[in-house]
Amino acid sequence: MSQYKEIRSRPWFQDLYINKYASQPYDFTGSKINTEHLNTFALDWIEYIEDSGEIDFILLEQYKEEFIQYSKEHFNAIDQRIRRTIKDLFRKRGTYIPNNRRESVTEQFISLLNLDKCPLWPEHDLKLAMNDPNFRCMQTIERKNAERKNAKRSSNTPPPALSSIPVRARRTQGHLLDRWTRQPG
Repeated sequence: MSQYKEIRSRPWFQDLYINKYASQPYDFTGSKINTEHLNTFALDWIEYIEDSGEIDFILLEQYKEEFIQYSKEHFNAIDQRIRRTIKDLFRKRGTYIPNNRRESVTEQFISLLNLDKCPLWPEHDLKLAMNDPNFRCMQTIERKNAERKNAKRSSNTPPPALSSIPVRARRTQGHLLDRWTRQPG
């Protein structure tokens, strides 16, 4: 997973962001698709998500709330670079979208609108994504919490029985092990 760059730092941002449409919801009443407005709306949404820090399920819910009315034609009208950035943002923020050639990015976006929960990351993709220090995902947070619990449990386990330690090691460490296993009395 490549390093994600914020939307305003991309060289094409100024070319696609039209100020007269800034912070304006898209009007679906017309029969003609307004590409400039769609691009600006999508860029505003990306910027909002970057600032808010939403991840996983909350990000997915925000997306569905904002894009539920979009058809395949609306998504296709959004500039390809913006669509790619949205996909990268989803992946960086823990919502799994596969990198494949079977579905177009537009088809993947439409599929996301129909999900009730975030898809789980396949192990291989998750390991690759975790190489990015800015990657955030509930799946990894839950895993790290479980590892911490397991580490805490294992740190509370008593040392092995003396019979399982070689005689030579018992001679050098015996007094420490005796103290550990001795009952207070």
